[in-house]
Amino acid sequence: MTEVERTIFGRTQEIGALVGADLARRRVDVRISETMRLNETGDPVLGVWEGAERRIVIRRDQLSGLTHYAGTLLHEIGHMTSGTSDGSLAFESELSRLLGVTAAAVLRH
Repeated sequence: MTEVERTIFGRTQEIGALVGADLARRRVDVRISETMRLNETGDPVLGVWEGAERRIVIRRDQLSGLTHYAGTLLHEIGHMTSGTSDGSLAFESELSRLLGVTAAAVLRH
């Protein structure tokens, strides 16, 4: 990884903490991958929650900026905390909850 990528990746625990997801305590491993599989429509996947392995894998290009990385990481945390998949109402509700928690965490400062 480049220095910029390492700096962004180094904020992983802080990003998780915004939504109360202590990834270290939960023993969730966050990894970066050069390549990812394609989804059912043939588009590249940006990240994935692998529950059985307790692992989040994020495509390396998401480290190009904190906004991209944080968004993808929080999306995968949403899968982790909800146990639901993309496109479901339950997952959309969890993403909305995480957005609210994030806003509340930031606005308290």
